[in-house]
Amino acid sequence: MLEPALDGLVDALRAATDPGARTARAATARAHAERYSWPAAAAIVAERIAALDGRAPIARTAPAVIPGARQVVLAVDADWGRPETWTSALTAYAGAFGPDDDTTLVLPASDEAAAVAAIGSFLETSDIDTDRLADVVVADASALAAGALELTADAFVCAGPARPLRARRVLAPEPAALRSLLVP
Repeated sequence: MLEPALDGLVDALRAATDPGARTARAATARAHAERYSWPAAAAIVAERIAALDGRAPIARTAPAVIPGARQVVLAVDADWGRPETWTSALTAYAGAFGPDDDTTLVLPASDEAAAVAAIGSFLETSDIDTDRLADVVVADASALAAGALELTADAFVCAGPARPLRARRVLAPEPAALRSLLVP
């Protein structure tokens, strides 16, 4: 086994704790970190908005209309051929919300009848109390424009073998610096 040279180790430790060298390293680290600050992010957003000013969008996507949806809309990226992509989200939703909560879980499907049958089959074999289940909607995926559901949902839930259950806010609260640029 190789042993470090004691003199080399002492020199390295002294160099790491040298106040002059630490100050220089800290200044460099701060300079790099400034690229990730909120004012820097706001400046980038302002630059991008200015570059788009007066240009026509390539495409316009309206938010999806979910009839009867409640105040908070949660959407699941369901792959109906792989139940693990929606069953864990449905189970978590059933545990978190009840019929009195102002939430709707949206499950897009190209074959609504098959999706409803799959959900019914899952609910029969699960411990979920269907009398206490919050609002769940199976939406016709073919009627949804690309990106429309993401514009409507307050959170979009993705799950599967390669990606464990996670939810991400579609629109995160932004700091005041960005809000001043985004809200006229």
